[in-house]
Amino acid sequence: MSAKALIEAAEQMDWPQIQLNGGPPCFYFEETGNFWSGAERWEGHGHPDQHRFISLAEMLRLLTD
Repeated sequence: MSAKALIEAAEQMDWPQIQLNGGPPCFYFEETGNFWSGAERWEGHGHPDQHRFISLAEMLRLLTD
């Protein structure tokens, strides 16, 4: 993942949605390169068909290793 892609993802965060749902934000990049953002409390987290919650720190660790 390039630095440019990370910056674009940060610019596209739906911060009002995250704030209204009580945060913290989830940072998830699909294999296709698409970026998904949402709050940890989103009902899809933990569902077998959806991705798990990924914090900003975890995303950075995954993308920089």
